[in-house]
Amino acid sequence: MSRSFGDQVAASVGVICEPGNFSLTKEIMEWEFTNEDKFMVIGSDGVFEFIDSSEIVEIVKDFYIKNDIQGCVETLVEESTKRWMKEEQVIDDITVIVVFFD
Repeated sequence: MSRSFGDQVAASVGVICEPGNFSLTKEIMEWEFTNEDKFMVIGSDGVFEFIDSSEIVEIVKDFYIKNDIQGCVETLVEESTKRWMKEEQVIDDITVIVVFFD
């Protein structure tokens, strides 16, 4: 697995941050934004493991209305962490970027 920078727990079981010489299936999705799109959420699997896309929308929409992007990101990280702790002993990477469109 080639994804881990500074993750000491993952490094202890062999995860490295340098890419290997093996082929991977890559998924590329193109999206054409419209005036109907209000925000975009980009997150690691640590966010989407226990929170599905429809729940993400429900969380983000209230923060979008208040124009509170910081609160939005903090809430998504806190909720992801809470759900990981409920299900697992080790929490995966939780990284999230939220963009509000005007």
